[in-house]
Amino acid sequence: MGQEDDWRGVIPFWGKTPPPAPHSNDDGAYKPVLHHLMDVGAVALVAQRAVPSRLRRMADLLGVDPEALARTAAFLAALHDLGKFSKSFQALQPALWPQEQLGPLSPAVPLPHWRASALLLNAGPIALLLDPLFPRLQGSRRAPIIAAVAGHHGRPTESLEAGADKTDAERHPAIGPICVDAAATATRLLADIIRPEPLPALRNTGACRWSWQLSGLITFADWIGSDIAFFGFHPPEMPPQEYWERALSAAEAALPAKGLVPPAVFSAPSLTRLAPHAAAAPRPLQAEAGRLALPQGPSLIVIEDLTGAGKTEAAALVAARMMTEGKGEGIYFALPTEATANAMHGRLAAFYRALFEGGFPSLVLAHGHARQTQAFLASVPLPNGESRGEDAAEGAFCAAWIADDRRKAFFADVGAGTIDQAFLSILPKKHLTLRQYGLAGRILIIDEAHSFDAYMSQELATLVRLHAMQGGSAIVLSATLAERQRRRLIEAFAEGLGADEPPRITSSAYPLMTITSRDATHELPVAASSSLAREIGVERLDDREEARATALSLAKDGAAVLVLVNAVDEAIAFYDALVSEMPEPAKAHLFHARFAQTDRQAIEADVLARFGADGPDEGRRGHILVATQVVEQSLDVDFDVLISDLAPIDLIIQRAGRIWRHLDRPQAAGRPLAAPPIHVISPDPDAATAADWLRPALGGAAFVYQHAGIMWRSAKLLFDEGRIVAPDRLRHLIEAVYASDRVPECLEAAQLEGEGAGRAEGEMGRYNVVDLAKGYGGLPSDLRNDEEIGTRLGEATVTLRLARRKGAEVVPWADAPTAVQAWALSELRVRAAFLRQAAPLHDAAADAARADWPEWEAKIVLVIVDEDGDLSLANPSGDRFAYDAVRGFLRSQNEG
Repeated sequence: MGQEDDWRGVIPFWGKTPPPAPHSNDDGAYKPVLHHLMDVGAVALVAQRAVPSRLRRMADLLGVDPEALARTAAFLAALHDLGKFSKSFQALQPALWPQEQLGPLSPAVPLPHWRASALLLNAGPIALLLDPLFPRLQGSRRAPIIAAVAGHHGRPTESLEAGADKTDAERHPAIGPICVDAAATATRLLADIIRPEPLPALRNTGACRWSWQLSGLITFADWIGSDIAFFGFHPPEMPPQEYWERALSAAEAALPAKGLVPPAVFSAPSLTRLAPHAAAAPRPLQAEAGRLALPQGPSLIVIEDLTGAGKTEAAALVAARMMTEGKGEGIYFALPTEATANAMHGRLAAFYRALFEGGFPSLVLAHGHARQTQAFLASVPLPNGESRGEDAAEGAFCAAWIADDRRKAFFADVGAGTIDQAFLSILPKKHLTLRQYGLAGRILIIDEAHSFDAYMSQELATLVRLHAMQGGSAIVLSATLAERQRRRLIEAFAEGLGADEPPRITSSAYPLMTITSRDATHELPVAASSSLAREIGVERLDDREEARATALSLAKDGAAVLVLVNAVDEAIAFYDALVSEMPEPAKAHLFHARFAQTDRQAIEADVLARFGADGPDEGRRGHILVATQVVEQSLDVDFDVLISDLAPIDLIIQRAGRIWRHLDRPQAAGRPLAAPPIHVISPDPDAATAADWLRPALGGAAFVYQHAGIMWRSAKLLFDEGRIVAPDRLRHLIEAVYASDRVPECLEAAQLEGEGAGRAEGEMGRYNVVDLAKGYGGLPSDLRNDEEIGTRLGEATVTLRLARRKGAEVVPWADAPTAVQAWALSELRVRAAFLRQAAPLHDAAADAARADWPEWEAKIVLVIVDEDGDLSLANPSGDRFAYDAVRGFLRSQNEG
């Protein structure tokens, strides 16, 4: 048959049907499979060509020609729904059944169309068409690529059992020879139109590497190509070449309209442009960031320097320079907590537009409660197209298409979010490759990398390796990174690039920049900022009573005091006792993670305004903040003195970065203390006689950090040295704790238990992350939903929504413009064990309030707060549960 007869023979196979209210350009009753395949192929081709720097990175890693890669990837993307040429799919719309081709409609054998796609891609006539494209990937060696093409709905198909009838498309009752012929005809037509080119250099390892990004590209292209606002319904009889031209035009319109074509990068980035406040007197690290010689190809830069050394600005400048060299088209800042992500989002808003030549680059906040954060909500255009605020068009623009789902957050030009969002790309969850695809186009900046436990460290190493495999570049920031952590990250990145041997890591300098590429690793010592060099005295406090007396005395002298407690309940108890003794209770503040989102955001804003760089002296003098780890990382706050529970040495050093942080602030000269002090609540380590030696001093907070050896060595080193000398002795302090196993005899068993728990956590992380070497086809076909496998280990948690009574109604605890936002801002999360099997009381008004919640919110617990602060919980234990906006969610234990 001629080509014209060929395409007319496949047109009766329907692929999509119009919605009940079709768009104005819908001229047909259905969209043929062939048209939809061309829609998606066109998006894939246009998307790749629109970002030539990204295409070149992947082509270089695979050793192939960029245009050949683009055309072949687009061709494969077009084959994604080949399984719709099947009896099982065509029977879903009996009125559109292609009777002339398939005969009378009969009951069809159920077969998901993506599984049918995998069967058809392995069918003889179609496999023969694919053979010339992959001369070194014949037969089963193409499995990772086939899986990536057929598994575009978020998970790969089940493994195919060779020799079984159900794996043979022609003999499968849901497909058969006629459907195979139709699919082969469509494949030939697509090949004639898209003109894929052979990839002779692609071998097994390259196929596995490429399969991850190919899957992400196809998922991305399918989502765009399925948008009928751009890819409408046209007459089925339209010739394929004419339809292809229409599909290309639609793709060229859709991608920029959705904010998915990155703006041009500013060609000459500088500290003056990105951070004018720092450019007048740049820190040594920031100056080095502007002149650092960047290696060819994807690279990893690990930056270690003091808190306050300007690491964020230095990283932004290096990232901007990387972007000018084609190493990425945007930036994603990955932070350890929601609070630090919120703060980084605010900092990025001040300069992110300077990364680009113009236009409206997008800025996104990505974490579990991003949609409840006011700064994020203000950045999303209103549904009617109106803007929030006079400068919204020039401000933090965030396309609604990106904002509606965290899976798409990495497609924003600049993003800030928790590291958890990035970890979702290396855990076996649906649509992980969509996250991977977006992230591969970004310079990944990982802040506070030292703060990850053994489980998260395994995730981080896998993430860094994946980013390198996909041609991405990364920057890692830390003030207290242990040498073993630095080595592990560098080796993971080099492995992802396919380096022949592990990099050599030898330097013990501090501050330090380590630059890794495929060909070399360089360690570059950096001068320390003289204004940050300091000696911080360390004093031991026996217990919380002594700590409270010290805090009150220092505040009375006008000091701004930070009391950092390891556990929420202990922090609340400390705050309550403090308030009862303070002559001005309003000068005491409490900040922890067990607040409803609305209250937590208000407290965070007050903390930053009061104790931040621009906080007025009168607003901080004599004030005491009692906080948990929520202020430990990245928050730009400045206190005169720190009182802290004992913690691992690197965290103590981090906490020390919250005092005397802004020596150049006008109020710095008027500090009430001659030198920065740290008071650490801890028993004498030399007097330790039992494994629970910390409990008398710290109570329940003694068990937050469970590695007994690290805790004891941290205390021993701190109190023996009696000071923290920065930067000269920081490396020594960290390595002396983490590279040693010295403990007193009474702690040997506890240390072994802690080491075993750490190894178990690491093994759990290794088990949970995906096996990158196997490619996309190595994933299980039953990928989990997001909530079923965590980015962090820990106790089971429960999400609560707080409510209050308003007359006969139950309404959200928070006030917000819409009910959806109000309920989201009323959420908090607690450990399941904290509730002690308490459950919400049945309440008809509460049931009515829940009636409009979507199905996926069904597991959220609604709890009513009465006028006295008590919660409506049926409570077998007899404990009292309460909530207020000052102290948070409380439990008073029944002593009976």
